[in-house]
Amino acid sequence: FLVLDGLAPPATLLYNNFPNPFPTPTRDATCIWFDLALPSRATLEILDLRGGVVRRLLPSPDFPGMLPAGRYGRGAPGGGLCDPRFTWDGRSDDGRLLPAGVYLYKLKAGDVIQFKRIVYLGRTQ
Repeated sequence: FLVLDGLAPPATLLYNNFPNPFPTPTRDATCIWFDLALPSRATLEILDLRGGVVRRLLPSPDFPGMLPAGRYGRGAPGGGLCDPRFTWDGRSDDGRLLPAGVYLYKLKAGDVIQFKRIVYLGRTQ
């Protein structure tokens, strides 16, 4: 995670994923960025359109419990745009490829709940 100049982000915010739609010829996964204004117990989930959880990104072994205020999902300086821990490759929690379609991702942090839409073009392997 990243805190700039020692200051927490001004608001808890879920950004649009990119690329969207995905996959693209140059990217197999989509990046998810979010900011937490306050330390929060956070969940980040990929949902089907019926609201069923197909993939849980938070909590995870890397980020259990409370998260400090900060910016999440960005890559390390010089290491690319995305933190691989906050990318989605079209797979479910059990590793199987999901069908092409529209999915949602949901951030819940404290009293804040935000949703965004992902267009997944599907994969054959």
